[in-house]
Amino acid sequence: MRSLTTIVAPLWDERLAEAEALIDRLGNPAQPEVRGRLESLDRHEGFHFMSLHALPASDNRQGHIVFEFTADAEEESAVRALAETLEAELAPVFALASDRGSGPLANYLLDHRIEIGQGLFSNPGLAFAGTPDMTVARIRDGRGGAG
Repeated sequence: MRSLTTIVAPLWDERLAEAEALIDRLGNPAQPEVRGRLESLDRHEGFHFMSLHALPASDNRQGHIVFEFTADAEEESAVRALAETLEAELAPVFALASDRGSGPLANYLLDHRIEIGQGLFSNPGLAFAGTPDMTVARIRDGRGGAG
């Protein structure tokens, strides 16, 4: 696993229910069609974990779309692969973001990456690291060991 990515986009609270409905359609676990497209990336990008949420704001005005994932590829490559592979599902969700322009989805997602941490002035978060040194392909093939 090479990248632990968190993407946060602003979302007006009045769009929250719409965003939640679009996200719910993806399924948890992912719908078979979505899962199949993600599995097609296993030999290259390999996604270990992914979550997508629409969260309300504490001020009842501006919430957030939070998209997190871990991947075997470097972060930029993984974001671009997801934006291309899941554009039909992700584009409608991020179209609801209050600052979404008309540029490519991958560029928007890359521009909204945040660093998380546990320090006093860090964006709060705890990166998932459940399979250190194991690629998705290696896990699926049933081979242990590092690399």
